[in-house]
Amino acid sequence: MSYSVLLVDDEYMILEGLKRIIPWEDLGFEVVHTARRGADALSFLDEHPVDLLITDVSMPGMTGVAMLRELKSKKIDIKTMILSGYQEFEYVKEGIELGIKGYLLKPVDKDELKKKVLEIRQTLDDEKKEQSKEQLYNEMILVRWLNDELNEAEYLDFIEHFDLEGDTIFSVIVLAHNIYTEEALTYSINCQQELTLIQEENNLFYTTIIYHGLKTELNPFITGLKELMGNQDYQLAVGEAVSDWDNVYESYEQAMSTLNFSVFYGDAISIEESLDFLQTAADSSFEFISFNKALMVGDLDDILSNLHEIFKQMAELHFSPDSVRHIVFLLFTDIYREYPSLNVDIYDETLKRIQNSKNIQELETWLNHVLVTSHEQPDTPKRYSEIVQQALDTIDKDYQDNLTLKHLSEELHVNSVYLGQLFKKETGRSFAQMLNQMRIKKSQDLLMNSHLTVNEIAYEIGYNNTTYFTKMFRKLNAITPKEYRDKYS
Repeated sequence: MSYSVLLVDDEYMILEGLKRIIPWEDLGFEVVHTARRGADALSFLDEHPVDLLITDVSMPGMTGVAMLRELKSKKIDIKTMILSGYQEFEYVKEGIELGIKGYLLKPVDKDELKKKVLEIRQTLDDEKKEQSKEQLYNEMILVRWLNDELNEAEYLDFIEHFDLEGDTIFSVIVLAHNIYTEEALTYSINCQQELTLIQEENNLFYTTIIYHGLKTELNPFITGLKELMGNQDYQLAVGEAVSDWDNVYESYEQAMSTLNFSVFYGDAISIEESLDFLQTAADSSFEFISFNKALMVGDLDDILSNLHEIFKQMAELHFSPDSVRHIVFLLFTDIYREYPSLNVDIYDETLKRIQNSKNIQELETWLNHVLVTSHEQPDTPKRYSEIVQQALDTIDKDYQDNLTLKHLSEELHVNSVYLGQLFKKETGRSFAQMLNQMRIKKSQDLLMNSHLTVNEIAYEIGYNNTTYFTKMFRKLNAITPKEYRDKYS
């Protein structure tokens, strides 16, 4: 890869000499443009990013220093060298204050020019390496955030340079496509949606965007994304808008479930209908996450009440049949993940019923049946592979300890990356999520059936910080430990 160079000088012969005086390509550069006026150079830079600018300091109309001042005001970051005569020291001094990387006296000595160009190339190489490291770090943090493995301190450190103040919501958008493209990534960044990454899995590319901003601007952003993709072969899925950063994983799981839905029912529904019902849901008090948290609490009456409210809203808002099927699929995905006693036969049967349903009441009745059956037969054989079941048994036994995926993989004699992927695939949760959920489930039992204080329970289940325990409990249950004890003990 070569770096781009813009040469600026009002004298034609000097410009031509600069183009030929050193072997630019051999030094890792390409002269992409020349200009004889500062204004022309600025116009070019407005449209074309350039790595290195070499300009004469004294030109009619706009001096080289005036051009540098303009670049600085526009916040255009570019490495700069200036050419000057013996009587132009004041210009050079101001150029140094504006951050030039070097200056050369006329006539230009080719060895000196070559030396300074190589120094700038080294600086550019070092910056590119740092940018690459930062990009990898950001992508790693985003992946951990989407999988609910990020703690509050890491999150605050990560978003320190992002402006997320005000009426901010988060919503995860996932774009799946067969061919690698950065169109969606570029569009997202241009719209100030920097929390974006591209991943590859099973020969598919996923552009994932953690949208943050005003809820009213979410749909125009999605519409622009659709227009950008045009007739390309892609699938688009959107998760529910959430107000808390630590619920972003819920929105991500919904988006990924929608992609599975689209594979089962066809692309036309996933793209058009998902946006249709999400807009309707955004304009009402319709929420999936409250149902998910009711599942975590485990109160069957509360779960069924939440479920009935969702079906009631769908009827009142006149959701289309395909939108109802979509929502029921998302609801069942939460149920299936929460109750390991549900086997693959129930999963397949539910998909058939969703596909062949004649009315909304049939689907509500079926989900009610699945939930009641799960509560009545909690000891039904589980659907996990032997290694995942062993991992779950270990978590159940040692949840109070400082368990890590690495420790677990060593105990089971498997690769930690492989175990983590298998764990996520079969349970629908990461190791960290499952450990936290196991601990919170144990705390629920202690809150109902013991006289231990909240502080004592926090330490009993493996948390060293009561505040963190309370935050985690509220995150998963939507109520505090005290509220849970008052309500259920």
